[in-house]
Amino acid sequence: MDDWQVSIADLKANNYNLDIKNPHKVDVEHADLDEMLAEHQKLMAELGEVRSKLKFELMEALERDEA
Repeated sequence: MDDWQVSIADLKANNYNLDIKNPHKVDVEHADLDEMLAEHQKLMAELGEVRSKLKFELMEALERDEA
């Protein structure tokens, strides 16, 4: 549990409303599921491309060492 305090001055400035957000808690932003899926698919495609390039480079390096 995150302990945090609010000053009397802040309470007065907030008109004694105790509904004050914890400044140490990060708000989670919820995205649209379709957007998240599209972004995931894009990232997976990019990862596949990088993996293929890395495999190609490793194969070339192995072939040079064998020659």
